Amino acid sequence: ETDRCSAIKIDLRGDELGSCGYQVQTLGKLIANSVKKDSLESYEVLRSPAYETLRNIQINDIEVSYMLESWANAKSADSTGYHAREAVCSWLAASSNSTDKANSIKRFIPNTYPREFSSDVWSLKWYNWVAIALRSIVIGVVFFAYAAIRYYKDAKTIKLAQREFLDLCSLGYLMVCIAAILCATMPTDISCSAI
Repeated sequence: ETDRCSAIKIDLRGDELGSCGYQVQTLGKLIANSVKKDSLESYEVLRSPAYETLRNIQINDIEVSYMLESWANAKSADSTGYHAREAVCSWLAASSNSTDKANSIKRFIPNTYPREFSSDVWSLKWYNWVAIALRSIVIGVVFFAYAAIRYYKDAKTIKLAQREFLDLCSLGYLMVCIAAILCATMPTDISCSAI
């Protein structure tokens, strides 16, 4: 059994880190005001856990020494910074697998995370129908304009405006209208990947 608090030096056993009288200091941190502002101004449903996690995180000097020792004991030279990343990731892995709640990295995650996905029944509202109707009318106008460009292709104004350019503009308007209709309807795997 380790006796780290004994007054007799011969009885002291174990690692000096974490022993009685060892001064633990928490790591100082700087957080940009924009992180707090962006986090707190957004709706709670859309809010990122970044600010709360950064605010909650407390890494003491024992944990920092563990990461630095792991980095210093890396087997090969590293100019890319991979060993430092590996040291931090190994500390995170050890901390996240810890059964001790006080040493687990999970203690830094805000209580509202992870969020659960709520699959509410999606339905078309009246404004979706209005949007679809308006976009359908615009699609009709685009087809009419395309037909007019084709019909008057020999007219001087169409030749000066360059028929190919007008065709591309019509195609662009058509694609924007189709994407807008897809956005107003219920999302599917195909519509999400198409937009």
